[in-house]
Amino acid sequence: MERDPSEHLTDPWIVERQTLVGVERERVVAAAHLARYGAGPRVSPSYANAGAIEWVLCWPDDLDAGRLVLGAAMAQLGAWRTDVWHADGSLRCLGVHGIPDSWPHVVSLLETAGFDDHRGQVEIVLAGALADVAPPGPPPVDGLVQRQVLGALGTSFQAVTGDDVVGVFDVDDGHSRGGSVMALSGRADEANHRCATTCAAGGSGAGCSAMDAHGSASAGLGAC
Repeated sequence: MERDPSEHLTDPWIVERQTLVGVERERVVAAAHLARYGAGPRVSPSYANAGAIEWVLCWPDDLDAGRLVLGAAMAQLGAWRTDVWHADGSLRCLGVHGIPDSWPHVVSLLETAGFDDHRGQVEIVLAGALADVAPPGPPPVDGLVQRQVLGALGTSFQAVTGDDVVGVFDVDDGHSRGGSVMALSGRADEANHRCATTCAAGGSGAGCSAMDAHGSASAGLGAC
């Protein structure tokens, strides 16, 4: 609910935040977190003077409270005189990106309020146990080197040929946020994963697969 130092691109563009909660019989049954983005040359045009519902939650049996909180959130976006409104569901926890399929009641709330996903994207999040993942063997392509370096979010595994980095597997291993979120201490997941176009043709794709095994073992998760 405060600044997110790990989001070094969009987080500095936020100039105001607000969190709303719905309480029934001394129990929080709904909540929403809002952000107002500033304007100016350093802010991307797509975010300039935008208002965002960073996330909105409610229990499925408390939709009335969810509607009240969402209505209050939209009223606040209007009071901020923002030009465009966004809605997301990305909580600061593992495996939650956008509005998950397991939140159909939240999808219904947002759609009823006028939001839609026609300009959004679909992401598939996978996880699995490491017991059946074979340890990486020697480089399968001549001249391919796998190296471990310090990345933007933590450990980064790279597949390198000559001077070219042909694959990257970044591991985000700082979810505890310096110890402020102890429930996520010792947890990690895949942050970024990309391979050069030559991988699609089979060139160094095997090298990227071996690199995935290194990264998955470090993250404590199956390859995503």
